Amino acid sequence: MKISFMTWLTPNWSLERIVKFAQRAGYDGVELRVDVGHKHGISSKTSIEERRVARRLFKKAGVAVSSIATSVRFGSPSEKERKENIELAKEYIKLAYDLDARVIRIFGGLSSKGVIELTDEALDYIAAAFTEVGEFGADYDVCPLLEMHDAFSVRRYSSPIEASKKAFEVIRRAKTNNIGILWNQNYLDKESFNLLGRYIRHFHINKEEYDPEDRELFETMKLMNSIGFKGYFSLEHIRRASLKKLLATNPEKVLEDHAKLMRKFLEKIKAQC
Repeated sequence: MKISFMTWLTPNWSLERIVKFAQRAGYDGVELRVDVGHKHGISSKTSIEERRVARRLFKKAGVAVSSIATSVRFGSPSEKERKENIELAKEYIKLAYDLDARVIRIFGGLSSKGVIELTDEALDYIAAAFTEVGEFGADYDVCPLLEMHDAFSVRRYSSPIEASKKAFEVIRRAKTNNIGILWNQNYLDKESFNLLGRYIRHFHINKEEYDPEDRELFETMKLMNSIGFKGYFSLEHIRRASLKKLLATNPEKVLEDHAKLMRKFLEKIKAQC
């Protein structure tokens, strides 16, 4: 298991600053949030030469690009809108390949008008979009991930397993093996783990008010370690009020402390094995 953070937390940092900090703080990777104006400058429009420079920068520092976090959405009932997003996803597959990343994030249950209803028809066309992009990505060794977000968010259901069943339907209906899940909560319940665990390729984690010691996260890490998970736990949001204030003035401190905690968790898990 490896650790990373998303550039959502460092939107005003240059790529050089991000990579140097990640190396110094002990992160294995950085998740690049793309095409939302972040100062790292990496996007679907980045030139081939700029991609080569970025890849060398990461490689020299021994830091990976853990994921390309896109805004691609497959939830629209409009075939035209879905096709546009499928083609954009393919461009991000190429970007990920050029930066030696292995996964990209996709929103399955969103359209340009917002969160959709996951009808039987919707699950079919979302699965079809993942089939096309998954098969395309297989040639680049890059896997598109359905994030447990928007219509698939566990917060929208009476229990996490209900959301997980919806996500599993997409996997079941997709005609590709190159599809995965991005779990978007610190807590992974046992039922969802049993259903989706082998498909989870990446985690988005948050600093939550109700879990100041990140105990839920630690339990999730132990659970995923039991099946040999090799992916990333990537810090995406700071929801804890005290840390939000600190993040605004001293993001280095917040991210350094998080890296230390995650390393402690990994060492504890290793010692228990």
